[in-house]
Amino acid sequence: MKRCLRSVFALSMTVIGAACGSGSDAGVQSSTAGSGNAGGAVTAARAGSAGLPSAGGAQSGGPTAASGAAGGSGEQGGAGAGNAGAGNAGAGNAGAGNAGAGNAGGKSAAAGASAGGTMGASGATGASGAAHAGATASGGAPACGNIASTSTRPQLAASDAANQTILKYVAQSDNWDPTPGLGNASALTPEFTVAADGSGTHKTVQAAITAASSGAVRRYILIKPGSYREQIKYTGTTPLTLYAADSDATRVVIVNNLSAATAGGTSKTATFMSSAAGLQLMNLSVSNDFATPSSGNDLQAVALHVTGDKTVLQNVRLHGFQDTLFTDTASDSKASRVYIRNSFIEGDTDFIFGGASLVIDSSTLHYLSSRKGSGSGVYLAPSTRVSNQFGFLVIASTFTADASAPANKISLGRSWDQGGVSPTPNGQALIRESVLGAHINKAAPWAAAATSGRVYSASGNRFYEFCNSGKGAGP
Repeated sequence: MKRCLRSVFALSMTVIGAACGSGSDAGVQSSTAGSGNAGGAVTAARAGSAGLPSAGGAQSGGPTAASGAAGGSGEQGGAGAGNAGAGNAGAGNAGAGNAGAGNAGGKSAAAGASAGGTMGASGATGASGAAHAGATASGGAPACGNIASTSTRPQLAASDAANQTILKYVAQSDNWDPTPGLGNASALTPEFTVAADGSGTHKTVQAAITAASSGAVRRYILIKPGSYREQIKYTGTTPLTLYAADSDATRVVIVNNLSAATAGGTSKTATFMSSAAGLQLMNLSVSNDFATPSSGNDLQAVALHVTGDKTVLQNVRLHGFQDTLFTDTASDSKASRVYIRNSFIEGDTDFIFGGASLVIDSSTLHYLSSRKGSGSGVYLAPSTRVSNQFGFLVIASTFTADASAPANKISLGRSWDQGGVSPTPNGQALIRESVLGAHINKAAPWAAAATSGRVYSASGNRFYEFCNSGKGAGP
């Protein structure tokens, strides 16, 4: 079968794809982005008996469009076919005092065109929707409705949820607290500036990172609007902040298209890979636009791969299909910590995976149905080590899907029984106070493990929910 190529990410984050296979027309999809960041952070109402966060500002996140074929099976599993995908808006949640408010919705339209055609889409973010409840004034647990805990869908009790907060996941031995966020880009002073037109200190992101990699003091790199097609590798020890000045994260796009077969392994496919502690990314997009086939073994294509401790992403957009975001740990004895807030992550198979202690806060996790059609997909695939009780926490976020996604079909997650790790990790994940769309499998949202195929069981896995809402939240 003829392999198709795809060019991606003009400034509007357009993705243009050509379909693979004989007799297939090329599809062209585009979607305009949403309006960036319109609110503040989840604040610290973490004291009190439940230690739950309250008060979040709504984030309005527009879609990314995607096209091309994908699916299949491999290290992470998955199968499907199809082409062309369009994003759906995301937004954060806001809550204060006794009740939450907010959760901006909205969606974008998408239209495909025949081979060689032009984009046919526009998007606009909307507002209104269900909010997640904030903590009570006394720090007590929010009202969660009446969702029964079942053997296929375990729900945490409020007393247990009190020990499963953001700070529990990230503080660990040194009381790290990244929840205040990175602030505004306007308050930062860059030492290096990346501009493709030559108006900065460097024309490529990699060149600026190389120049900045000296000393122990944090260094700041401003990236001007543009599409930077390159693969970035950072193995230094200098803490870096890479950011764009504009809160529209689609204006700066770092993109590449390596796949597992081409690169020599999943971890080597990443458009942006870093093992450095203290990496910070803000107001930009990272994409892997590999034209993933509908079947076969060459399926994994990572956008961002981080193994360093204390990584922070704020208002970042990540695009891929299988294995979009790989947050792993450099040591089996000490998990690396990653904090993501007010961001947008999309894909279809295990598209958030790895062994890190990862918190995704007030963000949108978006499922793309384009390459899997009516087949099922998976959001999370943690490989949390058995010794680590804090794996993945998704809080105050929204699980969305494009308009073609099948109802009642998509899995929230599955363990990644990672090869070469002993004892086999069973993963850990908690989804709490989040809004789940109708595409989520209501009766059994946790799937059998990737790689090993180990059947899910409530006693054999550490997957839980707490206080979620939306059409996909109930059994």
